[in-house]
Amino acid sequence: MRIIQDEEAIVLDFFAGSCTTAQAVLELNREDGGNRRFIMVQLPEPTGNPQFPTIAIIGKERIRRVVTRMKKERAGQLALDKPEDLGFKVFKLATSNYRQWDAAQPDAAAFAHQAELFADPLVEGWQPENVLYEVALKEGYGLNVTVESTAVKDVQIVSDLDKNQSFYLTLAARVALDELRPLDLKKDNLFICRDSALDDEAAANLALQCRLKTI
Repeated sequence: MRIIQDEEAIVLDFFAGSCTTAQAVLELNREDGGNRRFIMVQLPEPTGNPQFPTIAIIGKERIRRVVTRMKKERAGQLALDKPEDLGFKVFKLATSNYRQWDAAQPDAAAFAHQAELFADPLVEGWQPENVLYEVALKEGYGLNVTVESTAVKDVQIVSDLDKNQSFYLTLAARVALDELRPLDLKKDNLFICRDSALDDEAAANLALQCRLKTI
């Protein structure tokens, strides 16, 4: 805590261990009203403990417990003029949700089969949240994006407040133009969806309304 005096600092710890640095940031912000943020990086080194099998899991659990304790300490008190930010996100390196093209196909039949799979380039078993963040990264957004629902079912707006930019995203199997009307899409709006969700006519019309990108 003694070395993190800048109240607007982003504190990066490449060897986070049990995330004592994160605890220091949270407690120091409460102490002086600072707006520090933290980025903890830790390899999933095994511990031999079945309850906390890796050091990374110990770090995540420490942050959760610190946040829980701090919330309990404020329970029943008057609301602060400036809401206290005790939120955090956890990410881990993983393989892409996009299918990887294998150019070394033994014959035409195998090549045709792979082409059929790429009608939907997302891997089998993909998870919406994982795809959302991968799309955001591919668009140059940070991991600290906010995600909000819209008036249209299955359409979300993803915003990077640090860069003051946003895009619409839907991972629905089908996209109907008439259902998108409440969004009132403009030329500068970026709309991203699965390529397989649009027929040729819908894709052409949507591309005239906004900046259309497909997965």
